[in-house]
Amino acid sequence: VTCAELDDWYSIPDGVDNAADVILNAISYYREPNRPDLVPVGGRTKLPGRGEALSDETAQAIADYLAANEQALELVGKAAGIEHSRYPIDLTAGFETLMPYLRGVRDMARLLKIDAVMHAEANEAAQAVESVASLFGVARSLREEPVIVSQLVRIGCQGNGLSAIERIVNRAELDDMQLGELSRFIAGAENNSGFVRAAAGERCGILDILRDPGKMDPRVFGSPRIMGVLLSGYKAAGLTHKGAMLYLDFAEEFLEANKLVEHKRPAAVAALEAKLEEISGIQAMMVRMFVPAYGRVVALDLRISALFRAARAGLAIERYRLAGGKLPETLADLVPTYLDAVPKDPFDGREMRFRRLEKGYVVYSVGEDGNDDGGQEMNEQNKDNCDVTFIVER
Repeated sequence: VTCAELDDWYSIPDGVDNAADVILNAISYYREPNRPDLVPVGGRTKLPGRGEALSDETAQAIADYLAANEQALELVGKAAGIEHSRYPIDLTAGFETLMPYLRGVRDMARLLKIDAVMHAEANEAAQAVESVASLFGVARSLREEPVIVSQLVRIGCQGNGLSAIERIVNRAELDDMQLGELSRFIAGAENNSGFVRAAAGERCGILDILRDPGKMDPRVFGSPRIMGVLLSGYKAAGLTHKGAMLYLDFAEEFLEANKLVEHKRPAAVAALEAKLEEISGIQAMMVRMFVPAYGRVVALDLRISALFRAARAGLAIERYRLAGGKLPETLADLVPTYLDAVPKDPFDGREMRFRRLEKGYVVYSVGEDGNDDGGQEMNEQNKDNCDVTFIVER
């Protein structure tokens, strides 16, 4: 209920190793690339297509970048094997809690992705798989953090891990054991409770400020004079209780909406946000000011689930092909040897789609718009009519 209770809840057992401490040590050794114009992921350029090799110049720039971060890579590798994690975050600060370590966590994930890419280019499958394991370990270190921005960083790290897996499958020769290991990483990383936990955690901070708006520094909104008058007026008018009750109802309905089957959640949350927009009064304005964009959060949560399921099916296809020398006709052919069941598309509740390509195949979800675009991937040229994809072109 309170920020102090939340801070006390987010803890790890006494006397155990803390993955966050090791990752923070790794971050202290991190060095930016000397040639950011040539380094993808951690720099400013993009990776070439799945079937294209890195240029010699890019490969050398990446090699220099990785060499400069050898100690950071070694430490995050160790952190991946540690179960518990708690970063030095003070949740008693409520809405103004600071999380400066999140940028470093993101840097570690990007570093590990490019490390996996380089091993894949050299067909060093075992080392590439190890880098992916470390990457998912970095993401896992944020799993329990009850803050929405932390969960957004976590799924960003996971997205890097999944795109690294797609690259590895396209560029390296993996055996059945390595494909199975990647599948286990994915199974262990899927976590559908992260955003619900974070929403419950953020409820503490938002309630704290709605009950006592004087705690909020009006300068954080960029218009200190206007915000100072608004916050003072809100409290003076005796609206703090009404605002807190309005928000509690909204938060409870949001948590209930997340108990629905996946593909029904976006519409339920959109209706909830629309209802909040229709409520008039200063107390409703205050609630809207502090409530995150839950609709976007739900969409991102479903998108990472779709990516996980597409990747899991893609790895199962590779195991099937390795065993029999051919692609399956349908995803059902993978059951029960490689999949327990055909995974469901979180956006429409139907089975994930599978389509053969002229070279290779695509496993995909219809994505946020609900339209089946035949497995078209998102890229610079196509950002609208596209699906959530895992593509193998070999």
